[in-house]
Amino acid sequence: MNKSKMPEHSFLVVDDNPDDFFAVRRGLQKAGVKNPLLHCESGEEALEQLRAAAAASGLPALVLLDVNMPGMKGAEVLATIRADSAMAGLPVIMLTSSDDDRDVHAAFKGHASGYLNKPLEVEALERALERLRGVKVELLR
Repeated sequence: MNKSKMPEHSFLVVDDNPDDFFAVRRGLQKAGVKNPLLHCESGEEALEQLRAAAAASGLPALVLLDVNMPGMKGAEVLATIRADSAMAGLPVIMLTSSDDDRDVHAAFKGHASGYLNKPLEVEALERALERLRGVKVELLR
């Protein structure tokens, strides 16, 4: 991914599993979302890209962040985003295949904008996007 301004209204998916990334992409497509979609495979890569994008005044409209990744976990990435004044207001929806209520609690304690289980259900994704009123969602409809 280019280390500068991200495409306007883009969504950044941070997930180490390529199959999960493609599932998220399919879910967004089924929900009618046509925002440009970017992908990072680790929390470290995502933060590097987000910092560069913030410096270029080009943050994504939304981050979809996996909870469980090797290296930096989703909660750590979220905490880093929230602690950085240039990124603190960025909407972040946490994604997980875990049924552990502690993951949900940790996400909201870290000020996540939303929380979705994988595999994504289109209706749940649509509801999460509707709750994020400030996010520019470009629909195919």
